[in-house]
Amino acid sequence: MFRPMNVLHRGTLFLCTAMAATLVGMASAQDAPPDMQAMMAAATPGPHHEQLAKRAGSWKAVTTMVMQPGQPPMATTGKSVLETVMDGRFLQEVTQANMMGMPWEGRGVYGYDNTKKKHIATWYDSFGTMMMHFEGNCSGNCKTITSKSNYFDPMSKSNKTMKTVSVMHSPDKATLTMFDVAKDGTETQTGEVVYTRERKANQANR
Repeated sequence: MFRPMNVLHRGTLFLCTAMAATLVGMASAQDAPPDMQAMMAAATPGPHHEQLAKRAGSWKAVTTMVMQPGQPPMATTGKSVLETVMDGRFLQEVTQANMMGMPWEGRGVYGYDNTKKKHIATWYDSFGTMMMHFEGNCSGNCKTITSKSNYFDPMSKSNKTMKTVSVMHSPDKATLTMFDVAKDGTETQTGEVVYTRERKANQANR
């Protein structure tokens, strides 16, 4: 149930607005007090965000998933559109495909938390009501991002860990490999997405 904005919420909103105005009004970071400098550093996109931005665009996405151990993998082809949002602070993904004979859509938001020094992500899709939260690190000039998420699996009714490895192989090819991580640390590959950038006809002929 929604409630009218109370005095505390109005005060918080005013404080945030005032802080934002202060940040904009600063001639440079050196003009700000140390605590404000820390806030400005936390809010400023950097090299990690620049690397994420290189993944923006329209992609053909071929997904291969292993639904049950011992069963043949299920393959499907869809389209992924990635774009930067919040002035380059985050990368947003929308993927659409047909899975198991039904329309499916998944959405993700990727970023780099300057305060934690960690890559972060959130994922949700039309086959569930949960949101998965990932955290990890990058390597190889940030072309490879390795992350993990702890979640509750409704099929096994148990807590599980998923590991993902996202690799930007070239400007036009990327992969996302998914693993189930057992309690003893054993990793089993459960799926892979191969992304191929879609280019316009005039770009492809160059």
